[in-house]
Amino acid sequence: MRVCPVIKPNGERCRGIVGATSDYCPAHDPARKDARRRAASKAARSKPDARIKGVKGQLQDLADRVLSGELERADAAVVSLADPERQATGA
Repeated sequence: MRVCPVIKPNGERCRGIVGATSDYCPAHDPARKDARRRAASKAARSKPDARIKGVKGQLQDLADRVLSGELERADAAVVSLADPERQATGA
């Protein structure tokens, strides 16, 4: 198994595995430069899923209620394990 020869900016050697048809790992392969740029651009434009935002808000609310003593820790743990889709939609 070959390892990528690139030295990263922090001085460490890349630990990426080199494929059979390249001398570099996919993250450093010069032939994949444009594909990496397109993927990074697409990721930067992506929007977080609204359902995830809702679930995070509900989990934060549970944590706040536990810390304030309003809700028992065990009860909050059970609620936090409930169906995330149900939490996000409030159904």
